Amino acid sequence: WGDSLALLVYGPHYVQTAALAPLFGALVCLRCLSAGAGIVLLAAGAQVWRFVGTFVALAAYLAGAAAIGPAFELAGLVWVNLGALLLLFALYLFKALPLLRVS
Repeated sequence: WGDSLALLVYGPHYVQTAALAPLFGALVCLRCLSAGAGIVLLAAGAQVWRFVGTFVALAAYLAGAAAIGPAFELAGLVWVNLGALLLLFALYLFKALPLLRVS
């Protein structure tokens, strides 16, 4: 039903983007998870680590987009964005887990 929804909302030129809908869901999920870990870092006073993580993820996205984007178009850019957000989440989580001290 994704095709009919894309047709209804965006028109016939965007019907092919319906196949990317699950990836956009994964993007939103990863972004929310990263934000949660980022808030832990912010509360712990680790703003520098947040900056470093964001900078590394941005650099990974730009490098991936330059390498993959032209060949795979929109789908490739969505996958690159997903990878960059996964990297951001991993970097945030690496620093945030010791701060949580779950007992």
